[in-house]
Amino acid sequence: MHYSGIGAGHKTFAPNKLMAQVYRAYSRLSRRQRVYQWFEERGFDLGQRAIPKAVFGRHLAAARRMAPAPAPKITNAMIDAHVLVDPKLGIESKMARPTQDACLKAWEAKYASAARDRVRDTYNTYAIARGIPVKPGPRSKSAK
Repeated sequence: MHYSGIGAGHKTFAPNKLMAQVYRAYSRLSRRQRVYQWFEERGFDLGQRAIPKAVFGRHLAAARRMAPAPAPKITNAMIDAHVLVDPKLGIESKMARPTQDACLKAWEAKYASAARDRVRDTYNTYAIARGIPVKPGPRSKSAK
């Protein structure tokens, strides 16, 4: 980033200390604009000196109710139930031979990629104990 000096065609670069301050100021400015936008969307007059506490409380409570619920905490019991007991994919299921890929895809459909490595490790532990062959290492895509 540069700022022009006194003469035309002359560029002087700002010192690094100033650049850090400029970046922080821009981030504060964008945060402040988001806050102002939140107030304007709810009909608050930003020209007033103060906002009534009761009105602000109602709007804040409504915004918190609309916020998404936090994701459930993933426990080892959840992973064990998915890997072992799942009726279609679990190792103890009566369906066709379960695969690690199918187990991971079903897990990701429910919980995205959270704890994917723990699911893979649990699957490998139980599969080896039951004599189900598990290929070591990550899969590699073969060149065709």
